[in-house]
Amino acid sequence: TNASLGTKIALSGTANEGTTSFTTVSSLGASIGSLVYLQQGGQDSSGGSGPTGCDPSGCRGEVVQISGVSGNTYTVSTTLHDTWNPSVNAATAQLVSSVLSNVVVQNIVFTGNGTNQNGLEVNSCLNCSVSGVTSGHVTGAAIISSVTFGSSWSTITITAAGSENCGAAWQVYIMSNATVGTLSVSSLNPGAPNTGCLGDGAFGAEWVDFDNSVATNVTVNSSGTGGGRPMKLTASRYSTFNSLTVENSVGNFNGLSLEYYTSRNVFNGGSIVNNAGAPASGSAGINSFFDAKDKYDAVK
Repeated sequence: TNASLGTKIALSGTANEGTTSFTTVSSLGASIGSLVYLQQGGQDSSGGSGPTGCDPSGCRGEVVQISGVSGNTYTVSTTLHDTWNPSVNAATAQLVSSVLSNVVVQNIVFTGNGTNQNGLEVNSCLNCSVSGVTSGHVTGAAIISSVTFGSSWSTITITAAGSENCGAAWQVYIMSNATVGTLSVSSLNPGAPNTGCLGDGAFGAEWVDFDNSVATNVTVNSSGTGGGRPMKLTASRYSTFNSLTVENSVGNFNGLSLEYYTSRNVFNGGSIVNNAGAPASGSAGINSFFDAKDKYDAVK
């Protein structure tokens, strides 16, 4: 993440999923309205992590907003969307600093020169809004965002972007309580194997720690790229995807990949087509792996 985060402070005890508070061993310095980043490791990532390690794509995490403070106990405005365990998974909390609030980005085009790595970057933002934005012609992420709460994204068009080594075309980390509407990702970078950002093609849309959020009318078309996952969720929980379209993957990269503790999500409608690789390749339109045992994704 490129957000401004304070010192990691361990939780003093387990904070259970579905509850509304957590306690740290010392003060976070947070007050009512502050944003706090909760983070922990987890067993069996794609890199073979132990219980305190993280997946190469990211740790298990979420952003919460503080609604009450009593000593080192913090009440959150929603609920906790995972069980945060300091003894097993080394759960910590960090105050998010330098937070921007209610920023609006609207009706603008971000066009790189083909060598710029990223287009629009949004970090440490509370209740921010991005709409009517087109971004592309970059070697990495056309839109990259980290550590946001309550953000709104609508009518987003991304072309000529995405990579394996420098971020997906749409790359979000630690996005909680968000709404995403009408996101189109297409004409991904073709890639050049083992060459800088563009090695081995392009990832389309990657969502890491996308929690308690709703995404509607998301379309990812991987036609034309040399490789990379069209859409990947890592450690994302309690989110709903309505009318999702993922299509035209190449090679053995799957269509929709549900990875590393991605759980309790709902997928309503949409289309996932033309993504599977060759027979016996292990590739599929929807592929779930490196996940927690308690995964309850519903595909309707």
